[in-house]
Amino acid sequence: MFSIVIPTWNNLEYLKLCVDSIRRHSQSNHEIIIHINDGSDGTLEWVKAQGIKYSHTAKNIGICLAVNHLVAQTSRDWVLYMNDDMVACPGWDTAFAGAIESGGTDLALFFSTMIQPDNGRNPNIIKMNFGTTPENFDESRFLREYLSEARPDIEGGEAQPTLFHRKWWMMVGGYSLEFSPGMSSDDDLLMKFWVAGCRHFRIVGSSRFYHFSCKSTGRIRRNKGGRIFVMKWGITQKEFKQHYLGSLRPGAAPSKLAVRHPGLFPRTTLSGRLRRAAYGLLGEHPLQDIELWDSEPGQVPGHTDNPATVLKDPRRILVVVTLRIGDVLLSTPVIRSLHLAWPQAKIDVLVFEGTEGVLLRNPDIHRVLTVPARAGFWQHLRLILGLFRRYDVALTTLLGDRPTLYTWIAGKARFGMQDGSKKEHWKQYLLTRWAKFEHVDTHTVLTNLGLVDLLGIKRNHEVVVAWNPSDEVSVAGALPFAIGTETFAVLHMSPKFSYKMWHRNGWIELAQWLEVNGIRSVLTGSNDPAEMAYVEQIYRSMPPGTVSLAGKLSLAENAFLISRAKYYVGPDTALTHMAAALGTPTVALFGPSNPVKWGPWPKGYEDTRNPYRTRGTQRVNNVVLVQGGGDCVPC
Repeated sequence: MFSIVIPTWNNLEYLKLCVDSIRRHSQSNHEIIIHINDGSDGTLEWVKAQGIKYSHTAKNIGICLAVNHLVAQTSRDWVLYMNDDMVACPGWDTAFAGAIESGGTDLALFFSTMIQPDNGRNPNIIKMNFGTTPENFDESRFLREYLSEARPDIEGGEAQPTLFHRKWWMMVGGYSLEFSPGMSSDDDLLMKFWVAGCRHFRIVGSSRFYHFSCKSTGRIRRNKGGRIFVMKWGITQKEFKQHYLGSLRPGAAPSKLAVRHPGLFPRTTLSGRLRRAAYGLLGEHPLQDIELWDSEPGQVPGHTDNPATVLKDPRRILVVVTLRIGDVLLSTPVIRSLHLAWPQAKIDVLVFEGTEGVLLRNPDIHRVLTVPARAGFWQHLRLILGLFRRYDVALTTLLGDRPTLYTWIAGKARFGMQDGSKKEHWKQYLLTRWAKFEHVDTHTVLTNLGLVDLLGIKRNHEVVVAWNPSDEVSVAGALPFAIGTETFAVLHMSPKFSYKMWHRNGWIELAQWLEVNGIRSVLTGSNDPAEMAYVEQIYRSMPPGTVSLAGKLSLAENAFLISRAKYYVGPDTALTHMAAALGTPTVALFGPSNPVKWGPWPKGYEDTRNPYRTRGTQRVNNVVLVQGGGDCVPC
């Protein structure tokens, strides 16, 4: 009866359940065609073994290309497009057949009534939880209860799966490729059918599918579908559904907009015109999101989805890291990656005043720009005028509003972070591309390197710590002994925040133990008066040979000192990150901080996995991270 097209991307267990449900719960014989994206999870082998007609590409090509390719291979008049994480309910096809017969036209779109564990406040979706994965799917209860909530057919509605006549799909051109990989492509298809004269958009109440909502979209770089829709049609998706599709519902009050413009093409709205103007000011164009998508990945010689090719060797790059010293330091792998990819480019870095010291000797950086953490109006104005579109590429490793705005102001191409929350969604309109920002489960260095992947250049994992010969001379003059003649350990006792502190007696006992073992203690600290007083108080109780350099050294000078130390011991602070990066044997005293996110990045660590577990004492390369295993860790 129908051709059923299913794109899949490494969701084998879901796909098995999907195909099995079609075979067992259909009243008629249907043609199944699957497009396999990647398939490295065993999907390709399984589909072959099942004798199912399929197509395959080496990597994910997105919904638009995949479904268009599948529909072109179908042999039946009516085609059903469904996701691989859906389960067909008994009688789904007979209900659709009845709807087609009663509709009286093949210029129509039919949709099933979806059942989901969470309906997202969508009244067209039935909220029932029969399981969230194939492993916990309660099929027996599903088969008993899937029809327990009666639903009528809904005219002027839209849902999934989608049933359409192949003739009209070809007539309107199927999914529009500018919506690749697929966000908002369904709404664009609805609009194209409307323009073709379709006035039958029906959700069939008794044709039902269970949807696990496994959200493969979380694994892709999403296109800005809402923006593209407005730029293309001059009307928002919400306005189209409310004023046009909504006018088809029996008993619905006529929409003033639809009545005023009864022709095939919905007219642009004030909201649409304003949005178009705003997107134009952002310097973006509606086809931008398709630029990085390959039509046939791995098969077209000479073509690439590498954004670095699109950027065409940028001359000026700005990296924005307006936060604390530790955040600035952990951005240096990104800076090193940029420098190695484009050695001719001048890389500037924008940071808060007081944090620039950790970058001043960095050989990868052309200039370090600073802005006060609480900048006034005129300071901000001068900064904006100095930055505005001066850079070929601007990027930020941070999620915050200010760094994202600075990035948007400065760059012709703009790259930043998104965490997927509604609160941060608006920033997508300021960025050319964005990487996934992880708050808890991914180390900051790996999160930052997501930007490097986005640019299509090679990762470099090195946290860069540098100094020059004048710093070596300064350190030699500050020490009462010659470096190289004595064995010493650097103890850094005072972090920025008191909750990260170790106890006073612990430092004293450590210095005494080091002295017994022939190792002199050298104390470091910032020039903050409170920190210097804290270090001085403990210093008085330490062995006579202890040296205090608290408040006397710059960050670059501290770096040289630590590089010559036999050991370094310190809490969760910038100097501890520097010691780990330098390869000095480091003992990091972690309190309630999350080591997965903030553990010192060990020298030479280049794995794509986090170096540390969530809690507890552990050793990675040159770093021993000491942390209790209590329930409150990490906090």
